[in-house]
Amino acid sequence: MELLERFGWPDEDILDLGDISHSRGTESNAQEGGGSMLVLKITMMRGRTPEQKEALIAQLSQAAAKHLDWPLEEVRVAIYEIGEYEWGIGGRSVAARRNDARSH
Repeated sequence: MELLERFGWPDEDILDLGDISHSRGTESNAQEGGGSMLVLKITMMRGRTPEQKEALIAQLSQAAAKHLDWPLEEVRVAIYEIGEYEWGIGGRSVAARRNDARSH
């Protein structure tokens, strides 16, 4: 993904754009400030700088607004960070896989 390359995500790292949900309010709800919103939920490994997260939020929001025809001010982004011991691939944690790769 070009976007991930721009942020310097290593190939073995994880970024999951697994959940996009939205809520379109009714006209009366919108008048009361309820409006509509689009929520992008991102799960990724810990270790990114605040600047990288700000850039990711900005670019994902802009892309969603453009490609999903949604008002930018109604796009929300939630980042969930996990450690390498909390993410498993093929029955083993990312930490164990990385340790094996370093020792070979």
